[in-house]
Amino acid sequence: QTATGTITGHVKDATGAVVPGAKVTVENQQTGVKQTTQANSQGDFLQSYLIPGEYKVTVQMTGFDQHVTSNIRLSVQQ
Repeated sequence: QTATGTITGHVKDATGAVVPGAKVTVENQQTGVKQTTQANSQGDFLQSYLIPGEYKVTVQMTGFDQHVTSNIRLSVQQ
């Protein structure tokens, strides 16, 4: 058994439309380690095998403003 967690999300624009292909960067705020994934065709993303801690998620897509959410607390098996 490993002590990891997962961050998932759904990328939408201001009108509520999904944003497929958006670049999603998940950064551990304590270690600075970054992992990058991409939103799928439904706008969903998943980043697994993250060690417990606080994370910052940055979403980027050409033609859109960057969105950053900080201080996401991740616990084991979350």
